[in-house]
Amino acid sequence: MLKLLVLVIACLIAFGAYKYKHPVGARVPDLEYADVTGKVRTLRGTGKPAVIGFWIADCPYCERMMGVLNKVRRDYPESQVDVIGFYFNVTTPEALKELGAANNYGMTLAQAQPPTERVAALDKGFSPRGVGMDIYLVDKDGGIHTIDVSNLETPFKDIYPKVTEFLTQEVAQ
Repeated sequence: MLKLLVLVIACLIAFGAYKYKHPVGARVPDLEYADVTGKVRTLRGTGKPAVIGFWIADCPYCERMMGVLNKVRRDYPESQVDVIGFYFNVTTPEALKELGAANNYGMTLAQAQPPTERVAALDKGFSPRGVGMDIYLVDKDGGIHTIDVSNLETPFKDIYPKVTEFLTQEVAQ
């Protein structure tokens, strides 16, 4: 029965029956997490903007989204912008680090789960509609903005300028 319920929910999301609405004025959750190196980080109160994505392996949406995050990491130093890829499959930090290295991901990688509290905080703060569907831009004050990257027909060259426009404004302040 549980498998059937999961399948129905997956189909509803995949075929657009799930109505996505990101909360206006949403704020980044007060959340500490450890990256794959064991460094404890926070999403709130860093004094710099962040670019965040939620991903899993072998997902075409995620691969494209992570390409954007990777380019941001190459173009903006960590002292100016946090770039974070939260991985949504359960794995070990070592395996996630290897997966990031195999894909040449240069951004900060962290597990979204476990624990359940972290997943709940990320869900409440970001209201993701699925992995690889949106890039989340967090301004210096903790406000969340999104860029929809769910249409695989939209070229990378049309997505990246939206991110850099946001970051140029945030870094200049």
